[in-house]
Amino acid sequence: MSPRTAYLILSLLICMPFSAGARGNKTHAAVALNDTSPLVGSWQSSSFGTQTLTTCPDGTATLEMRLSPLAAVLYGRELTLQLKWSLDGQTLTHQIVSGLPTRGAQKLTKKFGETYTYRVLEATREQLVVEDINTGKISHWTAVDSKLND
Repeated sequence: MSPRTAYLILSLLICMPFSAGARGNKTHAAVALNDTSPLVGSWQSSSFGTQTLTTCPDGTATLEMRLSPLAAVLYGRELTLQLKWSLDGQTLTHQIVSGLPTRGAQKLTKKFGETYTYRVLEATREQLVVEDINTGKISHWTAVDSKLND
């Protein structure tokens, strides 16, 4: 197998770091939120390693990623992104502002862009489920324990 073929296969396996893919056959209808409070807090996903998304009421967020070995080959073992986020009805937008290490963040944004748009399918104290508008992939995020103890 040529190095180019191996790289393409690896890229396909990794896909988009923010998308976890569909879990099970459960279907969701998009929900419109009247305010952003259900989205504020810390969320975890096991997509391509472990991701922790911390969203703040001021529209900023931090995404800390400990990537799986396959994803780490391209972006490094750990990656931290600073985001701006906004919600318009059921549409959640994340925009990458910066990231560390810089080289991994630049590779990620070059490949997938700086802006990600999702349809909010479920937003509760325990779970956040979003669908990537461009790919249709569904991501499941679970509230970090501290959020449940508020």
